[in-house]
Amino acid sequence: MDPLIEFQKEFHHQIKHDPMSTTIEDAHTAANNFVDLHWKNRDLCQVGMIKDDFYNWCIDNEEVCLGKDGQFWTRMYQNGYSVFGKFYDLAGIFMFEKDDCYTDAQMIDEHNRVVADLASLLSFIMGYNLDYDPERVE
Repeated sequence: MDPLIEFQKEFHHQIKHDPMSTTIEDAHTAANNFVDLHWKNRDLCQVGMIKDDFYNWCIDNEEVCLGKDGQFWTRMYQNGYSVFGKFYDLAGIFMFEKDDCYTDAQMIDEHNRVVADLASLLSFIMGYNLDYDPERVE
């Protein structure tokens, strides 16, 4: 595991269970790690590129982006099975999965499924049809 993340976990545990035992140096390190992890993940995940792709798609497809194209029900009909499948998966995650004892890897996988399902649903509803290409460099 990344040493920054490991320190953050240990610091969080310390703050939660014995806040008076922390030092100002630990607090500074935790704050710096938080900032470093944010920028590291932002750059690694290319969040700016994803935002720019959506923004440019909206500019190019203004009627669809603003929901003024009158094709909402057409999109729902065309993607009905996929929409149902995503809702079914989300319902299963939120109501039936017993995730109290999941490992970190299982929790990350579950969060990944939730985010992927929600993103797909929004894509179907809005008509957003671009694919993410992680190999592309902006």
